[in-house]
Amino acid sequence: MAYSEPVDIYVHSELELCVKEILSCIKPTVADIQNREIAINELTDAIQMDHRLSGVANNMKFIRLARVPLVVYQSRCYNISCDISIDNQAGYVKSCLLRLISYIDERFRELVLLIKECAKAQHLNDPRAGTLNSYSLCLLIIFHFQTCRPAIFPPLRDLYKGNIVNDLKGI
Repeated sequence: MAYSEPVDIYVHSELELCVKEILSCIKPTVADIQNREIAINELTDAIQMDHRLSGVANNMKFIRLARVPLVVYQSRCYNISCDISIDNQAGYVKSCLLRLISYIDERFRELVLLIKECAKAQHLNDPRAGTLNSYSLCLLIIFHFQTCRPAIFPPLRDLYKGNIVNDLKGI
């Protein structure tokens, strides 16, 4: 027979207050999220128009020797750092999937932020040092949301009925 101690309501409420306080510091506001999307669209528009980015981006660097080539820059208007992968179809598909999933339940984004902060604080979010990358942490959280009772997320194959890789080719 399994023995379980009664849950102290005070401890639970203290933990909940602590989590809310942490989230109030690290969770982007709606305006932050909108500004990030605007910054990405600014860069896209600038690249499509004339390839001159000096009016939009600060500290632009092209990192060719990364596992996946990157353009790293900072938006002048919003002071947001952006890493943009180059010729990375898999990364694009993963980003689209995570964005879709984040719209299903706001708690997903919140838990990702919390877990990433905890992982960074414990030096567990640095793939160059042999630890987990951010995408791996997201997958663990997705699995948790799929297997908790009641499940929050359906199986991923139920979220998108088409073949996402084939449907995104050419974008």
